[in-house]
Amino acid sequence: MPDPTRPSEIFQISARLIFPVLLLFSAAHLVNADIQPGEGFSGGLLLGLSIVLLYVGLGVEEVDRGMPRLARFGVASGLSLCTAFALVPLLLGDPMLRVYGTALPLGRSELSLSTRLVFETGIFLVLAGGTLELFRRIGFGREGEEGP
Repeated sequence: MPDPTRPSEIFQISARLIFPVLLLFSAAHLVNADIQPGEGFSGGLLLGLSIVLLYVGLGVEEVDRGMPRLARFGVASGLSLCTAFALVPLLLGDPMLRVYGTALPLGRSELSLSTRLVFETGIFLVLAGGTLELFRRIGFGREGEEGP
């Protein structure tokens, strides 16, 4: 008789197959964040949803074995990036949150880069890490219980 606390085999396999696809879409949103503001947010939400899919499909223990302590690192590094993006222009004598940009020549075209990507990456990491930590806490069920 199957274990009622575990998801079905079909759902487990589906979660393992869909996760990399969602991860690619999330990365595509982050790469596009330099061109369209807000893509770091949507990429972070996609990554968060893919993590939720893993928790539901595979269970807390298996996901925590694969992603130990990445949640706190994601939130801390994301907040650090956002803070640096906001404060570095002040140190240079410019207004807070000023965006700097440059264009790198690549053959017949050019690649435009700006500091906006740093901010969007910070948002991406905060959302992904926050979602991971939230579901780790929910997965353990009891208030104040520390996970592995």
